[in-house]
Amino acid sequence: IGTIGSGRDITSQIMLEEANKKLAFYDQLTALPNRQKIILDISENNPCACVIFNIDEFKEINDFFGTENGDKILKDIASWFSKSNYETYRIDGDEFANLYYDCIKSIETKVKDILNLFEKEIFYIEEEKIQIAFSAGIAKVKYNLLTKADIAVHYAKEQKIKISTYKEDGNIEQKYKQNIAMATAIREALN
Repeated sequence: IGTIGSGRDITSQIMLEEANKKLAFYDQLTALPNRQKIILDISENNPCACVIFNIDEFKEINDFFGTENGDKILKDIASWFSKSNYETYRIDGDEFANLYYDCIKSIETKVKDILNLFEKEIFYIEEEKIQIAFSAGIAKVKYNLLTKADIAVHYAKEQKIKISTYKEDGNIEQKYKQNIAMATAIREALN
């Protein structure tokens, strides 16, 4: 009795699947995991906290130095997070995020330490030194972790404070809903 076998080289198929995964879950500019990846990691791994870091006045950097230099700064920031051993995601144009699984009470202290270390870092654009600062939003809730961290960082920027922690009883969400409703009513009245 003979055995007949057939072989097929699936190397190219595996490489294509890896390339598609990289496109789907990693930011093309910084090579950091992206928004889709953080959403997947939150749903699969149940972290206890999320922190979003938003670059202060990044629009001004882009306007003054150009988007190519803005992109260089984003790559440099991504590199800084990686060198500092933070598992960081780039979730939006000028927003980065970290997930925390060991929820000690001092996440705010950790975030302050990150901001302090980062503000000592000097970045260069065309041999000109610039300093970058962040606003940070922290969420430590069981559901909608990324959304709540996003609300917290926007609140921090709005209030011109460095760090904001989302609190269920803080009515931040209600204020945003009222603002959206008011803007919609104004738009409808103008139409």
